Amino acid sequence: MAMLSLPQLIDTLRIQLQGALPTCEVAHFAGQPATYAPATTADVVLLGYRGSDFLPSADLQGCGQQQIAHLTTHVLCKPLQGADTALWLLESVRSALRTLTLPDGMSLRLIRESRQSTEDPALWLYVLELDITLLYLPADTHTPAVLLMDVQGVVE
Repeated sequence: MAMLSLPQLIDTLRIQLQGALPTCEVAHFAGQPATYAPATTADVVLLGYRGSDFLPSADLQGCGQQQIAHLTTHVLCKPLQGADTALWLLESVRSALRTLTLPDGMSLRLIRESRQSTEDPALWLYVLELDITLLYLPADTHTPAVLLMDVQGVVE
């Protein structure tokens, strides 16, 4: 399993989604989607983090655990007509998520989708809930630095 921190993963997802969805604004946003202030009038895709579950360590040393990170992708757009419908945009987001390049052994799993209401009837909000498994290494499991106690043969 690849070693990628959660902030690195979210940033990787954001960069790749922005490349796959050039007509959208893609951002990592920890708040409520309805409070996001877009920089442009483009449709918006927000990445969020809902928390993690940690599986018991499989080794006796307890060096690492599998971390199942729960992510959300919020798609905010105006309900357009014709070929540019909100459902077309949602399918584009799904397709982009399926084709992301992730480190070996990592894959996003789509858990649930739901349309949510907003205070603005002209705004369409759809939420995709995702899971991904990471390797979590507690800080105390890192190899300590080597401390040299005796240096011989130093030439001045």
